[in-house]
Amino acid sequence: MIVLDNIDKIISQEKARNFDNNDIAFSNRDTLSSLSIYQSYNIRSAFIRAMNELKQNYFNKVLVICSSTTCEDFDLNDYFDEVVSLQKPDRIQRQLLIKECLGIDNTVSAVMESTLSTLANFMLGRTTAEIVGFCKMVISSECEDTQYHSGQDRLRNLELILSDTRSSTINSRSLEGLVSVNVMGSLDLLKNIDSNSSEPELPLVGDDAIDSWEKLKNIIIPPLCRFKEFNELLHGGSKNSYGEKVVCSGALLYGSSATGKSSLAYHCASVAASINPAMKLIEVACTSLIHKEVGGSERALKQLFHAARSAAPCILLLDGLENIAKTRGNDSTTEGTMDRLVSSFLIEMDGIDDHATSNDSGRIAVIGITNDIKWIDPAVRRPGRLERSIQMKLPDHRTRKLITLQCLSDMSIDFTGASYFEPKHKDGLSGVIAMKTVGWNAAEIRSICREAAIYRVRELVTADEKLIEDSPSMSICKEHKENDFRASYQSAIPFKYFEIAIEERKKGAL
Repeated sequence: MIVLDNIDKIISQEKARNFDNNDIAFSNRDTLSSLSIYQSYNIRSAFIRAMNELKQNYFNKVLVICSSTTCEDFDLNDYFDEVVSLQKPDRIQRQLLIKECLGIDNTVSAVMESTLSTLANFMLGRTTAEIVGFCKMVISSECEDTQYHSGQDRLRNLELILSDTRSSTINSRSLEGLVSVNVMGSLDLLKNIDSNSSEPELPLVGDDAIDSWEKLKNIIIPPLCRFKEFNELLHGGSKNSYGEKVVCSGALLYGSSATGKSSLAYHCASVAASINPAMKLIEVACTSLIHKEVGGSERALKQLFHAARSAAPCILLLDGLENIAKTRGNDSTTEGTMDRLVSSFLIEMDGIDDHATSNDSGRIAVIGITNDIKWIDPAVRRPGRLERSIQMKLPDHRTRKLITLQCLSDMSIDFTGASYFEPKHKDGLSGVIAMKTVGWNAAEIRSICREAAIYRVRELVTADEKLIEDSPSMSICKEHKENDFRASYQSAIPFKYFEIAIEERKKGAL
């Protein structure tokens, strides 16, 4: 018996194509570091000759077993009698695996059955080895305590271990050097969420923001988090082309900068994580998908979606979507790279996963972000892809006032000396700021409050420097300086500083 592990390292069909095309620079990415591309090609040829010899001279005498993480690039079916695909365990298999590892009887109470179901759902995407490893941690923790532990105690300990462990994420090594990604698990998405609330609080204010959130929630959450129920309502649970698609929903957020597009997408991921603890957010800067070598951008995009499918269920957030999905027909490159990249993106959005039809499979929701919808190719925005375009508008008067009130809530403001026409409380000051900041975004409005505080600190520092010059005693100056700086964080800010900050920003000084 001969066992060959990671056989894809030497018989990948992609390496053979790279050798035939003499694309040395591109193929060096996939070749083993200790071998040149020519040696890799020779090893593949030697393997084929050895397999032929075994079939001819040692039939039924030698058994060759090979393992690989993928078989997409293989073209050697004539040399293997059978190909066995080992998938990650489904929900029922995960429940049976937990019972077996923790020594829990099949006859369990309704409470334990509910706990088992919850833990099995939380381990969605975990491999058999990972599940066994968590159960070993539970058993190991009992070795330090001689007290008898029931099945319910073991399940509770397993739940504690899982809560302290980050959700399974994509294999970063598969994307190393290809694309810049930021992966967040459920613990990261919910770390600032009140555990007593049923749903995370929307970080944006205003009627337009609430309306945008309702649209995004309706298009993303039901197909992603309630896929089984969603498919049952639409198609009666039958297998069909829609149900087999890995990308179950998509939306495009567009609008001016600092209108809350990214914040809304993060909030959507937090809500999804509160429903399904196995949810992940994969944030991608689309500029990192652009590579200078021919075929590199398409390869990076393909690898990204492959990694997202492995991490499902997840939300794929594509920031700067216009970099990979720009309107076709305006490509100025000699190789037509950008147009080919758009076509590759459409293929990945419409792709079918071979194992997506299982009842326990995860799905992917795609959220694109851009400043101008005119930059995005119309084919990307058709139904079945990023089918819902949601505009994030600049804040209106009421929204600007609410944003200002949020900033002023923790600030101490001095309204002494205000005339009859000037504001005398925070609500009046917020109205004045909202009236003078027409067309401003939320970031610019918040910067006004920060600048007003900075003006106050500058005033105190200037007064302190003047005192140092005039005071004959250095010790008194140091003591006064400490007290003055301490007072800078506690003293009230004159309301006129806010108006000065607005005028300075309008002049372009800030």
